[in-house]
Amino acid sequence: MKEIENALMEYAKNYTPPGSAIKSVIHQWIHAILYDKDLFAGHRKVTKNEIIKVLRKAGVYKNKDQFHKLVSNEIQIKSTGQDFTFIDLFAGIGGMRQGFQKANGICVFSSEFEKNAQETYEKNYGEFPFGDITKISAKDIPNHDILVAGFPCQPFSHAGLKLGIDDTRGTLFYNIAKILKYKKPQFALLENVKGLVSHDNGYTLSVILKTLTSSDQLLP
Repeated sequence: MKEIENALMEYAKNYTPPGSAIKSVIHQWIHAILYDKDLFAGHRKVTKNEIIKVLRKAGVYKNKDQFHKLVSNEIQIKSTGQDFTFIDLFAGIGGMRQGFQKANGICVFSSEFEKNAQETYEKNYGEFPFGDITKISAKDIPNHDILVAGFPCQPFSHAGLKLGIDDTRGTLFYNIAKILKYKKPQFALLENVKGLVSHDNGYTLSVILKTLTSSDQLLP
């Protein structure tokens, strides 16, 4: 993986969002090429052919089979079983990803802010997750069938009392809501964090549920 990272390092700088590591973009690109899935494009458009051209020039890509073998020498690659795609947000060390991969899912994007968790996640999956999700536009995240996320239980403002997506602004759930609204995956699995039901006398949960079920917020 190191020689692939070195080959793409300068190129990937142009597509790396603030708060994320360059190798997060590189690893997403590698997996996208291997599984023929959507690329993370950042604020600019990039194609698989452009990336492969850079890799060919560096001598690390001759054909798909050779590239697959090169990568699989360091990380385990699923060669069969791609029934659905998912993204793994606030991923920790990747516990929830385990179940979805075993169910023949392919992870097309991951994010985790804590450094030690990021490093463990990379060791577990050969993928360094993106960092600050608040710095990443929802439209730049690859399309996916299922959104998987755990998120901190933060208090929401009572000022608006609209009980919709605007009431989640300033919290990390707002970023989940924006991705759901923009990408409209078929399903979402959100971690039931400790104390969520009683947090802020139930107001937090009421905003979350209203946001998730409101037809004018998230549904097509």
